[in-house]
Amino acid sequence: MSAAADKAVRHVLSRMLQDPRLGFLLGFGSESFDLLTAAQAEAEGRPVELLRSTLMVQLARRAWSGEMLDWHDAKLTKPDAELTVVCIDAEDVWCGYWDGESWIGCESGGTVAAPRYWADPKGPQA
Repeated sequence: MSAAADKAVRHVLSRMLQDPRLGFLLGFGSESFDLLTAAQAEAEGRPVELLRSTLMVQLARRAWSGEMLDWHDAKLTKPDAELTVVCIDAEDVWCGYWDGESWIGCESGGTVAAPRYWADPKGPQA
């Protein structure tokens, strides 16, 4: 592996350890994790499974417990009627719901302009 490639792989692996969200996204079992660790193990001349197990222990200590939001295009899909969702457009983020005919803002209780996207956060799972 070239020096630049080695530096890039080391950088990404270290960022995974520093940023729990990135560690979650590129974590164990993902194709990205497999490729990065295979390249790093080859560069260091050590077994890939040893490198992976070491990284997984380090990643587990910094586990990300946040929730990923799945954003839906509001022009294409609507949430279930009366389900409060997070709405976003070019200027703002707010809570609202689709009443079956219009978007209603939770704060105002009145009709609001359709958001560009909406997401249904689930919150902490016990």
